[in-house]
Amino acid sequence: AIELTLAFALPAAFAMAAVSVPIIAALFERGAFDAAATRATAAALVAYAAGLPAFVLIKALVPGFFARGDTATPVKVAFGVVALNLALNLALPPFLGHVGIALATSVAAWVNVAALMWLLMRRRHLTLDRRLRRVVPRLLLAAVMMTAALIALEAALFPVASGWARLAALAALIAMGLASYFGAAQVLGGMDLREVVRTLRRR
Repeated sequence: AIELTLAFALPAAFAMAAVSVPIIAALFERGAFDAAATRATAAALVAYAAGLPAFVLIKALVPGFFARGDTATPVKVAFGVVALNLALNLALPPFLGHVGIALATSVAAWVNVAALMWLLMRRRHLTLDRRLRRVVPRLLLAAVMMTAALIALEAALFPVASGWARLAALAALIAMGLASYFGAAQVLGGMDLREVVRTLRRR
């Protein structure tokens, strides 16, 4: 579950951070929503993107407690994380503005993941096996390669894109991101696409 989660969450997070401005511009920039609003919203999207893998990993880790009849521990951790999130929501905005609120959510999510993993490993209910340790760095490298491809294509498309052309350019970016990431992950040995398809079909 962790491997499958990271295989999809990592490229999504990297892509949203790398091309946050084109995403917001294509979807929202029109009328009173000007270029300044796009840049401000894109900054918040980057902060949320940093927490995306954590948001999804929580869903993969919590069943490790539920399967053993322990429903209390994840709730206790969640209460602590909510308190941390509230504290960060007060502490960060004076320095980072609206981005601080988004960043607080992402930081709290990663603390949640760290706490759940530490508890599961301490109880010997979670072991990061050899396959996971081998695959994750390859997935990260594939995501970095995808990011480079997206930045290069963005530079070629978006300075001249406007209106419906922006949506077409965004679609081209999405297609490039999918092709470059899954292609790189397959070549690097980060995933076997046939195995992923079989797993998704079973689910």
